[in-house]
Amino acid sequence: MQNIEKLPILKSAWASHKQFFNIFFSLKGFFLFLLPTLMVVIGLQAVRQMASSWYNSSYMLGEGTLLPMLTVFFFVFLYMMFNAFIAVKWHRMMVLDEMVSLKPCKGQWLSLKFLWKTVKLGAVAFVLFMPLVALIAVVLHNFQGQDVWLTLLLMPLVVLFILALMMFWGMTLSLPATAVGVSLKIKDALKLSKGIRLRLFGTSFVAGIPVVVVMAILGFICFYLLFSMMTGIYPLPAFWSFTALIVGVTLFLFSSLWVMFVGVGVLSIFYMHYILPQLSTLKAQALEEDVDLSSKNAE
Repeated sequence: MQNIEKLPILKSAWASHKQFFNIFFSLKGFFLFLLPTLMVVIGLQAVRQMASSWYNSSYMLGEGTLLPMLTVFFFVFLYMMFNAFIAVKWHRMMVLDEMVSLKPCKGQWLSLKFLWKTVKLGAVAFVLFMPLVALIAVVLHNFQGQDVWLTLLLMPLVVLFILALMMFWGMTLSLPATAVGVSLKIKDALKLSKGIRLRLFGTSFVAGIPVVVVMAILGFICFYLLFSMMTGIYPLPAFWSFTALIVGVTLFLFSSLWVMFVGVGVLSIFYMHYILPQLSTLKAQALEEDVDLSSKNAE
C-alpha cells in the first residue's frame, strides 16, 4: 500500500454516524429518503411474510406449492434489490456527494451489479468461513469436558477465523467502487486493503457500538411496554403507554436503517481515503502485465 496517512478510528466512526444524523434531522432527507425507505422495507417484508404463510398453508394442505414458492423468491429478490439500491445511493452520497433520494441512479443496472457483487462476496464468505465453523463444531463436539485440549485446539481456529474475517472485510471495499461505477475486482480490493484491514475492522466495530446499545435499550423498552400491556399492568396511563410503544417501535425500525448506513458509510470513507488513491497504480500495473504478456506471446 502507498504511504497514505492513517485515519483515526474514532474520527472515521463518527463521520459515518454524522452523515446519517445529517439526513435524519433534515426535513428533505427524512421525508424524501429515510421515511419512504423504511416504509418500502417494511412493506416488502410484510408481503414476503404473507407469501411465506401462503406457501406453508399450501404445503400443509397438499395443494400446489410452485406458485407460492416463486412468489416468495420474487419478493425476497425485490427486498434484496431494494437494499442494494439504497446502499448504492448511500455510497454515492458519501463518495460523489450526490443528494440521496429514491430516484433511479444514472448508471443502468448499477444496483443489479451491486447485488451481484454482494452475492459473489457471500460465496467467498461461505468458502472462507464454513470450513472453520465446521472444524470448531467438530472440536466442541469431540472434546467436551476436556478443557485443556479444547483450549489448545480452539485458540488457533479462533485466530484463523479472525484473520479470515479481516480478509473478508478488506474484500468488501470493492462494494463502494461498484456503487460509483468503478470496476474493482474482489481480489484487487483484497490486495489494496493490505495494511488497513485491522483498522477497517476496528472502525466498523467501534461505529457499531452506539447503534447496538440504542437498539438494545429500545428493544427492552418496547418489550417491557408490550408485556405490561398484555398483562394489564400499565406503567403509564393506557394512552401514553400505547403512544410510547409506537414511538419506541418506530425508533427501533429507524435504528435498523442506522445500522446499515453506518456500515456502508465506514466502507465509503475507507474507499475514498485508502483505495481511490491507489487505483491509478493498480491500472498501471495491470497495463504493464498486459504488455509483458503480449511481448511473451509475440516471442
